[in-house]
Amino acid sequence: MAWLTATYLIDSAPEQIEARAQALAIEQSVECPLEAVHDPRILENVVARVESIERHDDARFRVGVRIAVATTGGETAQLINMVFGNCSLWRTCSWSTSTFRRRCWRAFRDRVTGSRGFARCSMRRAARSPARR
Repeated sequence: MAWLTATYLIDSAPEQIEARAQALAIEQSVECPLEAVHDPRILENVVARVESIERHDDARFRVGVRIAVATTGGETAQLINMVFGNCSLWRTCSWSTSTFRRRCWRAFRDRVTGSRGFARCSMRRAARSPARR
């Protein structure tokens, strides 16, 4: 199973960051409480995982979330949705970076925009995005 890592900046009190990071991982993947997921294949292969939590500054944490590449369906639009989608609705969370292994890009090789299109899109988004505080 191939995974990508999306990194987010989350405004949070230290005592709440683990719960907020887990909520983000669930929201970015299955969009429902884990108690509603009964299929072990979904739990193992679809539900995103919190990979890391590090303090970024006084008010924010950098949270790494592993997202299954299979959830993109090889579509650039769905990739953007999986990385930016629901977190873009959270006032206290912003996407920071994404890390893809080379083999992850193979799923997008013959698409209209592919990896270059995603890179252009994410650079434009980063340039337009005001710093959230």
